Amino acid sequence: LCYEKYMGFDRPCDFCPMSMAAAIGEPACVEMTGRDGRHYEIMSIPLQNKEGVVDRALEIVKDITETKKTGAALKESEENYRNLFNASVDGILVADIQTMAFVEANPAICRMLGYSREELLTLSVRDIHAPEHLDNILSVFQKQAIGSVRVAHEIPCLTKKGDTVCADISAAKAMIHGKVCNIGIFRDITDRIHMEKALQRKQKMEAVGTLAGGIAHDFNNLLGIITGNASYALNRFSENREITGILSSILKGATQAQTLTQQLLTFARGGEPIKKTVNLNQVLRDAVEFVSRGIRSQCLISIDDHLRAVEADAGQIHHVLTNLLINADQSMPEGGVIRVRTENIRLSGHPVHGLPAGNYVRVAVEDQGAGIPTRHLSNIFDPYFTTKATGRGLGLPTADSIIRKHHGHIAVHTVPGQGSTFHVYLPESPHATPVTDTGNGTVPTGRGKILVMDDQEPLLDIAGRLLSSLGYEAVPAREGQEALDLFRQARDTGEPFDAVILDLTVPGGMGGAQAIPLMLAMDPQVKAVVSNGYSSDPIMANFRSYGFSGVVPKPYTRAQLAEVLHNLLGPA
Repeated sequence: LCYEKYMGFDRPCDFCPMSMAAAIGEPACVEMTGRDGRHYEIMSIPLQNKEGVVDRALEIVKDITETKKTGAALKESEENYRNLFNASVDGILVADIQTMAFVEANPAICRMLGYSREELLTLSVRDIHAPEHLDNILSVFQKQAIGSVRVAHEIPCLTKKGDTVCADISAAKAMIHGKVCNIGIFRDITDRIHMEKALQRKQKMEAVGTLAGGIAHDFNNLLGIITGNASYALNRFSENREITGILSSILKGATQAQTLTQQLLTFARGGEPIKKTVNLNQVLRDAVEFVSRGIRSQCLISIDDHLRAVEADAGQIHHVLTNLLINADQSMPEGGVIRVRTENIRLSGHPVHGLPAGNYVRVAVEDQGAGIPTRHLSNIFDPYFTTKATGRGLGLPTADSIIRKHHGHIAVHTVPGQGSTFHVYLPESPHATPVTDTGNGTVPTGRGKILVMDDQEPLLDIAGRLLSSLGYEAVPAREGQEALDLFRQARDTGEPFDAVILDLTVPGGMGGAQAIPLMLAMDPQVKAVVSNGYSSDPIMANFRSYGFSGVVPKPYTRAQLAEVLHNLLGPA
């Protein structure tokens, strides 16, 4: 009657447990679903008579509908958990609270740390953190295990390759595989940390730039007086060795002071490069020759004779290479070999650090020093960061800022105990061939009437002397309006100026930026040179866009003044 009473059938089941039990002489159990949709477990136990013949059975019917529903719900829940676990964009690691060994890992944490799931399940919490952070990490783990800390911020983790990624880790306690475990959810914040550091670096640079920009104009005017007078006197007394030696020493000191100022000014907007088409091989040779006089190490140069030209400020790139060479030497206290090489490189499928695909020139500076410790690697381009007792912490930040403003990048590869290699990437110039320097040391002279505008009387005096020594006639003006009046008078009398030199910034008066459009309105063919001490105005770097024909940064020497006028006016 079981099939009638419990199953709702009008005949015995197709898989009748009683028939099965009778056939095999042992208990038989089956699960069946009745017409009412409920689930039953039916067990039939065969019974023997006195002769040992199975002639009846004990049948036990159990309604397992709710158990089946609970099991199905549990299975669905486990599948949903597994899907969420595997699909999570955050990394998830499950660790045994007692042993700290990992018992489960999702695909996201495998991608984050570079391990396979199988590899991670052979590791523990101790294996994915650097030794110097381990005490703090284990303390955080225990606090999360007892629930006193839910989220741990900015926790450094080691990848399989030894790189460091940073994560915010949320934790919850759960029973997994019969063990009390910590479920750690790892949110990768490495990119955010890098962006925050880049922002902090930018803010520091802006602070330095504000300071530098404030003193730049006056300081460079003072240097201009020293440099101009020294270069003029050096030309006048070239036959007197004692005097020329003293004057050369003055020029050298002024140049060093100018280098320090420019190092600060690079952080300001006025540190924009004044670019020309140059061959980096020559800039590199000059930098190596300059540095080799004062270092213990030997520089070995390997250059590409067919190196592409680049658009660059040769002085700024010289400063970058000089800094990298000095750093390489300082990494080897007993001296060693610095290998320097240039090469053409094409970036295509996987550009370097965000550089667009295209042709680049790469300069490598390789040392044999101790390498850069991992804990310092992310800070080496931060202003004021230094590990040197006498360092100012501006060398590499300055170099990095310069290369960024050239639309390039500095990358570093270091191996502790084996040395470091700095790679400088600069984009190829659109021009086919670089401008070459004849190198004969001749200062070109010329002829013509030059209008010079500057708000500093001593600078006007020295500019006049320098121009006279080069064969030009100098006419001074102390601010823009006076320069405009002289320019108009000269044009109206039929004796126009051959060129004008305008100081960009005149405190309390009209500077070159305001004067040049008015001059162009009077004479569209005016040959104007802009001059300033790396001011915060971008005109110095993009002078042609503002109507100027040339540029000469302050402080300038007799030779620099001669070159810019020679390029504009030609030979005498």
